Amino acid sequence: MNMGKPTKAKASNQNDKKSTTKTQSQEKQSKSQNEATCSNEMPNPDSFNGAELTMTQLYEIIRKLSSEICETKKADFETKVTNMQLEIQDLKKAIKTRDRSIEKLEWEKQCQDKQIQQLNTKIDQLEQQQYHHDVKIIGLDDTECGEEEEREKLIKFASETLDMRLKSSDIVQLQRLGKRSEIKPTRSLVVRFKKLSTRQDFYQRRKKTFINVDPKKNVYINDRVTNHRSNLLYAARKLVKTKKIHSAWTQHGNVMIRKTETDSPEEILLHEDLTQFKDEHDWMKDVIIEEVDTSDLPNTSDEED
Repeated sequence: MNMGKPTKAKASNQNDKKSTTKTQSQEKQSKSQNEATCSNEMPNPDSFNGAELTMTQLYEIIRKLSSEICETKKADFETKVTNMQLEIQDLKKAIKTRDRSIEKLEWEKQCQDKQIQQLNTKIDQLEQQQYHHDVKIIGLDDTECGEEEEREKLIKFASETLDMRLKSSDIVQLQRLGKRSEIKPTRSLVVRFKKLSTRQDFYQRRKKTFINVDPKKNVYINDRVTNHRSNLLYAARKLVKTKKIHSAWTQHGNVMIRKTETDSPEEILLHEDLTQFKDEHDWMKDVIIEEVDTSDLPNTSDEED
């Protein structure tokens, strides 16, 4: 019986130790939870020894994960922006270099165009000098005949119509332009005189040919001009018809215009000289650019000397 009392006391002491150990364990777990809640670092689920996480702890975990993801994306975005900025700078440099090259090419083209224009003008002048002794006659009878018959026909025309005594020796050469056709039954006749004075005398009498009421039946005596000047005259006459300028004619092979009745005559050298008279939607735009055949257009202006 005396042996049973110590056993009961020992069991009581063991129960007290378990209770104390359990209380300490609960206090340690509670302390760990409080530290995790109050800490700025992400809680470690292993520290809870299998206990469930609170909503606050879950929110903190999600917040930290989101923050890390955002920081990673931000770093990647900044890297991409930096790379794009570098590429843009490279593109700007390349564009600037290209623009300088284009400006250089445009300047060189302008210089070349100017040189070509000067050369064309010089060639035109040299070609026109060859025509100083020539006239072009439009509307003179064009029956099939040889050169001698053409001379006799011209001499007769000069005597009967122009009241001018012309000899065969005054004429160096005669030539019909183009081929005879149903559309153009009467071809133009080019005449080259031996002396410039004879040519001028013949040319000065041209108005005596305007004897018919029907202009198509008249004979017209014109300066012989180059194709370039012929096209210039054609474009200028279109402006006369639309009343953009007063008159247009040739004088010693040069194309002349008068803007208004009281203005002084001006010489026209290039098609660009006529662009100032055309409207924005003027049909002359195409005429000035396009070369046309004006070899048989009569030069009827009273402005000629």
